[in-house]
Formats: sequence, structure tokens, C-alpha cells
Amino acid sequence: MPALLCISIVFLCINVESTSWYGLSAIWGLLLWYIYRQQLDSMPRVRMYLLATCIACIAVLFPQTDVFSDDAHRYRWDGWVSAHGIDPYSGAPVDASFEHLAHRADHVRYPESINNNTLKTIYPPGAQHVFALLVRVCGTHPTAFKAGWLAICCSLVAGTLVLLWHRPQAVVMFLLVLLSPIYLLHGFMDIHVDTLMGLVVICSIALCTHGHAAGSLGAAFLGFAITLKYLPVVLLAAAMRSATLATTISRMRYLLIVLATVTAIYAPFYGSDVLGSLGVFAASWQANSLLAWAGNLVMQPYATRIMLMGLAALMVAIVMYRWRTDLLWASTLSITTLLVFSPVVHPWYLALPLMMCVVAPSRSVVVWSITVCTYAYTYTSYKGNGEWFEHPIALAIEFVPVLIAYAFDIIRGPLLLGNKQRVRGIAGADRE
Repeated sequence: MPALLCISIVFLCINVESTSWYGLSAIWGLLLWYIYRQQLDSMPRVRMYLLATCIACIAVLFPQTDVFSDDAHRYRWDGWVSAHGIDPYSGAPVDASFEHLAHRADHVRYPESINNNTLKTIYPPGAQHVFALLVRVCGTHPTAFKAGWLAICCSLVAGTLVLLWHRPQAVVMFLLVLLSPIYLLHGFMDIHVDTLMGLVVICSIALCTHGHAAGSLGAAFLGFAITLKYLPVVLLAAAMRSATLATTISRMRYLLIVLATVTAIYAPFYGSDVLGSLGVFAASWQANSLLAWAGNLVMQPYATRIMLMGLAALMVAIVMYRWRTDLLWASTLSITTLLVFSPVVHPWYLALPLMMCVVAPSRSVVVWSITVCTYAYTYTSYKGNGEWFEHPIALAIEFVPVLIAYAFDIIRGPLLLGNKQRVRGIAGADRE
């Protein structure tokens, strides 16, 4: 194992490009396979290796940014606008109303450098508060902004480790997730809201196992996660049925805290178009989806989207019924289901279901986190020639193994770790 971890750091030190992504994915898969074969009494030693490697990898990746995505330009722009007291949902970056800001933004050519700069922002209010805070504290220089972002992420990582440290098995799974290409390349190198959301969610789950006061803070964290991206709302039912919320009063208190947090974060944007151009993306954008590509071969794109929406609803219903006695697993698998049938699946979209592997490890998500490296082929080609072309073979290599693993997930439930013990969750008594 130490050899695999050292090779990972060497890969990152040389250069991060498409070939490095393929290599890191293969190494991470081998590392996962190795650890899943270990006995549980070896977990305390394993977690120290993984923790040291996480620190080294994050340090190595700090100087690099915007390698596989330039979404950070939009983050800095939204934060710059909010920091100047202007509603970021009021227009697109190229609109005349922003012209007086465009030439004053520090260190970056705005709005020319922003992707989709003719569209309004799609990031929810929670993300807008984070962007504005970082600009006020760090400014818009890419390195300073990223330093502030990593400070937030590393604080969440440290807090989660403290909360989980007495459970070595959970810590090992958490560190494995952080060492995945999804978090290393799309959370610590190319920053994305999805990875921040995943860290907030796992911190919320960990907090809910440490008494009522910490549980209330955990509810606030879940509310915050919902305002970063909307997907964590799927986890609300599972949270309400957790072992720590045994009474109706405790469940109602948890729900009220979540709602109060969401309300407080949305309040400053009351009356704003908080969905921005999300409807435009939802109606027309397609990227990295085998099922959408196949559907478009036999029907119009709008019909394909309707079909995928119907299939997703059907499969979520099947998953929720099949695993109705384990709502945490059912909710996690439902999130994966929505992504499987989505017409758009950028790699960082896997951040939440991958982080949920700490409490409900999924075959399909693990496999997907490895095979999604084929996305690098499409993106690097696009950066070279300006044409977004997804080769059918690349899509098949990515999605066929995922669909097979997804079927096993529905039938068999979560993965087994070590001495055939289920990594079912952090809460409650250990089954190891």
C-alpha cells in the first residue's frame, strides 16, 4: 500500500493531465481493492498512511487550477458581484448592468474568461454566500481565492476526522474518498461546489451521532448543504429516521432546524431569480451520458429527456420500495439513480454519492469514480479543437460497468468491507 500511495503523489508532482487522470484512477482502484481485503484490526494503521497521503496530495495540487474545468471563474465573478452589493441573479456577466464591474475585477479578465457568460448564474444562495465571503476575505486572485476555498474544505475535513476518529473503519472510508480522483482533481485542484457540498453532508452525518446539541448543528449543516446544491434534500427522509432521532419531537426539531437554516440563507435573495439559467441548462444541455446519447439516436432530444425522467422516477420508486427498511442506503442509491439517468454527468457530480460511501458504500459509485476518467478524453479534445465530441466507445467504457454494478447495488445492497462487515453508517453500535 505505501508504494501505491507514493506513486499517486509522484503522478501529481509530474503533471496533471488526461494521462495522469487515467493513472490515478487505476491506482485508486487498486488501493480500494487492497483495503477492502484487509482485516478490521489493521484499520488504525491504514488510516495513518491515508491521512499522510491526503495531506501530501492536497499540498502538491494547490498551485494547479482550472485544468479540467474553469467553473472557478464563475465562482469568482459571482463573489465579486455579491461583494459589491449587486444581486448575482440579476443578469448575465455580459449584461450592460455589470459593465462598470467588469473592468475593475482584480487579476482576471471578466467577463470574457467566464464560460457561458451570456447566461445567469445557476448556483444556489448558499454557494453565493460562500463566493462572496471568499472574495471579501481573499479577493479574486485565483491563488488567494483557492487558498480560502481549501481552508474551508480542510476545516470540514478536520472536523469530520475528529468526529469519526474513534471509528477507524469510517475514517478509512472517508480518507479513501478524499484520495479519489473526484475529490483530488475536482475538489482540491479544480474547485467545485459539489465537493464542498459532499464535505458538509458527511460532517452533518457525523455531528448527528454526538448528542442532541451536535445533532442540532448537524441539522443546520444539512440545511446548508441543500442551499449549496439541491441534491442533499434526498437525504432528509433518511436523516429523520436515524437512530438518534427516536422520538417525534426530536424529528420535528431536526426538520425545523433544517428549514430555518434554508430560510435564513435564502432570505437575502428574496424576490431574486434564484434558479437563474438552471432551466436553460436542464432543457438543452447534454454531456457525458450514455443513455441520453443512445436515446437521441432514435428520438428527438426533448423526447429523450422525458423518457429519462420517467425511467429515473420509476427506478427511484423501485429502489425506495426494495430498501424501505434501510432509508440511508435507499436515499444514497436514489441519488445515484438520478445521475445514471441524467443527460448531464460531469465528474464532480459524483462527489455527493461518493462521499456517501462512507456510510453506505456503493459498487456503482466506486466503479463510476474510476471509469469517469474517460471524460478526460472528451475534455482535452474540446480544449484543443473547441468541439465537444463524446466518442460512443468512451461512453460505453464509462457507463456499461456502472450499469452492471448499479444492478448489483439494487439487488444486494451496500458493499462489504474487510471481515465481511457492512459499512452501514456511523451512527449506532459498531457491528464489527
